[in-house]
Amino acid sequence: MTIHEALALYLAGRLMTDRTDRFNPHAAAALRKLGQSLRAFAPTIGQHITDAADRVESSKTRRDPVYLTVLETLTKGWSEGRLVSLVHRSVHSGIDTATLTDETYAPPAEEGMTKTLADAWGIWYSDSDPVEVVLRFTKQVAHIVCETVWHPSQVMTDLPDGGLVWRARIAEPREMFPWIRGWGADTEVLEPAELRQRMAGQPASWPVKSPPPAGAWIETYHSRIGSISSKGSCGGVN
Repeated sequence: MTIHEALALYLAGRLMTDRTDRFNPHAAAALRKLGQSLRAFAPTIGQHITDAADRVESSKTRRDPVYLTVLETLTKGWSEGRLVSLVHRSVHSGIDTATLTDETYAPPAEEGMTKTLADAWGIWYSDSDPVEVVLRFTKQVAHIVCETVWHPSQVMTDLPDGGLVWRARIAEPREMFPWIRGWGADTEVLEPAELRQRMAGQPASWPVKSPPPAGAWIETYHSRIGSISSKGSCGGVN
């Protein structure tokens, strides 16, 4: 393994710890073993990965035995190709119990999943045609928006005032709501009407200190399922 490959593992570990608020001893153990193995030739990166394991094990992460049991059961079912029976108390609650069954399943082909999720913002997909989402960003954040390929279908157009119009065809626009909301008053939904109406009831004075983190894992996910290229000018950057 090279130091550049080690960096990729470190970034993956950091992404996981930044998105995890529950204690997961398996994740902590894996990071700790990885950190220790890297210390021989990449001591700085190895130490950073070990520090990430400490964060997973810290008292700030929630101890949720139900979550851990469900996760372990789902992982076992996934690895063995067996169906898992899930029980919810209500449609709005999390999973209460997960029971491994003896019924097996054949996972869909990778090509099929790639096609199914091609228009997804993250993981939501629809049997209907994708919906065009059009957003207008102010000049204060336009340069940040330009730095990332948020979706394979995105097209960005510069505006005379320094802002930009961003558009993409999304399978389920509702999945974008947290990301759009994270830009605060620096973005406006132009289309579709349903998303625009939902945003209309949100506070208009949120500051944007940094780009919403959702884009990082979305970009990583889509880069894994296919090549991505940004279309449009966006300050001359294609």
